[in-house]
Amino acid sequence: MQKILVAVDGTDASLFALDFAADLAQRLDAELVLFTVAEHHMSDADSERLAALERLPTSVGDVAKIYAEDILDRAERRARTFRGIEISSHWRVMGDPTTEIAAYARSEPCDLIVVGHRDRGLATQMILGSVARKLLEIAPCPVTIVPERL
Repeated sequence: MQKILVAVDGTDASLFALDFAADLAQRLDAELVLFTVAEHHMSDADSERLAALERLPTSVGDVAKIYAEDILDRAERRARTFRGIEISSHWRVMGDPTTEIAAYARSEPCDLIVVGHRDRGLATQMILGSVARKLLEIAPCPVTIVPERL
């Protein structure tokens, strides 16, 4: 195994997945790829209002970039506590997280995708589905789902 992709979004579930993936990368001397999709639900007008208040860049893309870079920076600092692993970070602006994760793993051949999963109860999972569940169907490589621990 040479390349392990871990999806991070700043949630506790993704941090547990990150720890699992970093430990595995360290044991197998594999590259660890941190990946996030900067999803947001802001319109351009919302971004401009927020930017005026917070003096942030005004485009939705700029706000998404700041968001993605923050998530990846925090994830990378955490992953660096696992000594001796090669780490790279990549992100996409918007898009369906499942599709973007699978597309990246396909274009930059990954041996394993690791994702976290929050247990929201069976009824919610059946209605909404999850990134983890959808990845099992479309990923170009094996997927490991790491449950959030309480």
